[in-house]
Amino acid sequence: MKKDIEELSKQIETISHTVTETEQQLVAGDISFLKKFKATREKVDQPPPSPALPEGALLDVAKHLGNLAYAVWKKLGEKVSYSPVILDPNTAGPDLHLSEDLTSVRCGARQQLPENPERLKYGMLGSESLDSGTCEVEVGDSAQWELGVTFFLRRSSVVHYCKIGLHNGRYRSESSHQSGEWVDLPAKQKLQRIRMKWGPTTEVSFSDPKTNQTIHSWKKTISLGKSKVLPFINSTDSVPLKVSPGKEL
Repeated sequence: MKKDIEELSKQIETISHTVTETEQQLVAGDISFLKKFKATREKVDQPPPSPALPEGALLDVAKHLGNLAYAVWKKLGEKVSYSPVILDPNTAGPDLHLSEDLTSVRCGARQQLPENPERLKYGMLGSESLDSGTCEVEVGDSAQWELGVTFFLRRSSVVHYCKIGLHNGRYRSESSHQSGEWVDLPAKQKLQRIRMKWGPTTEVSFSDPKTNQTIHSWKKTISLGKSKVLPFINSTDSVPLKVSPGKEL
């Protein structure tokens, strides 16, 4: 910029000198004017040099306006998180407290809540029925939790379910074909996150995303029909359980 300013200052000085000289010629005598007319005409007619623009000096219009809608959408995707499962507060037991974005839950003081038919005595459900899906839940240092998948005819009428949990330092599983009894799972290292995966064949699996090792799996042939497939989550600890953000919108 300093070099450009210096160059422009020189050009302004040259033009000013030409204008002054031309004015002097115009007021001079006729003979003097005619003698110097050709030189004066060449100076006046010569266009002032334009400063050369360096490469990239202009605004890159194509970069900023090309595919503008797509660029904005992509940038929003980097800034806005997406949750594969949203928790339904209308199904939450009275001891459960949800975060404002409905992706995190912890156990707290018992609340006075409406006794609507779909509300559970403990635990809560996802807000949307998904015949197949994948969901990761951060359990962190929570000492008491349960995660699973439930199959409902109605939200108040469970057909089948499968879940795992941490109870008194022991990892356990429970499903509808186990007559509601908890079964100890093989001893595992401390789990910080659980991946739940379920499909249209009603196969449910729980794994550790850190090691990709299966913790427990359950498969049962069920005619889903009009039944709803809903994730289940429960906590009896003040440490929150959080649904991890998804990877795409």
